Amino acid sequence: MSVRLDHKMTAHPKIIAAAATLGGQTALARVIALVVDGLCYSDAFLTDGYIPRGVVAQSKVTPQPLVVAHALTTAKLWHRVNGGFRIHDYGDYNKSADEVKETQRKWREKKRRQRRNQQGEFSLVSPDLSPVESHRTRARGTGTGEQRTDRTSTNKPRTNDPGSSTDSGTTARSARGIHTFPTKKPTHRILCAMFNAELAVEGSIANALEGVKVRLVRQGFAYPTGDAYDRAVQSVERARRRRGVA
Repeated sequence: MSVRLDHKMTAHPKIIAAAATLGGQTALARVIALVVDGLCYSDAFLTDGYIPRGVVAQSKVTPQPLVVAHALTTAKLWHRVNGGFRIHDYGDYNKSADEVKETQRKWREKKRRQRRNQQGEFSLVSPDLSPVESHRTRARGTGTGEQRTDRTSTNKPRTNDPGSSTDSGTTARSARGIHTFPTKKPTHRILCAMFNAELAVEGSIANALEGVKVRLVRQGFAYPTGDAYDRAVQSVERARRRRGVA
């Protein structure tokens, strides 16, 4: 998920007006910080631009956030509503909660199609791949290409280096080995711990996600839903921000 920012934001008349209302040498920076913080909150929790007053009051991006919020409402960047604030024209520049949920649903459905074929087994060929990509994937999976990953390979097994679960080319599919399907899913706390460990090594969500899948396989867990992954990532990122970890 991501938010859209105007590249001329620092010179926008409403931003300037809000900074003037707030006053002080750091006024512009404080206004921009709270604007961005509000956008990030709405995008992360799919509130369609709504920000509870309590969330604003606890914001750590600027001193006296409610005072800054007052300046934003004066400049009509935010509007006061029951229980909090609403970002002006949020839906004109950012995806709605329904659009984000539909995108996530399609992503999860695509992954399910990639992992399973019509017999309910793991499928090495996705219907979303081009013919060339499908051929390469099939070659890697059957051992007819340059790489061979089946259990009868004469190549020496790779030994993982210390660090991420995906070091030395290990993937969730290769770690699974025999096609078994456990039913026990990890708790939110376990999933967060796995993501935190992988992010400390990989540094990116995409690589960390593959490492988490390997950990799940090795510990006998079933894959959780996409929403569970999202909640874990958000929790870990918030914790890392509080600790000052980039």
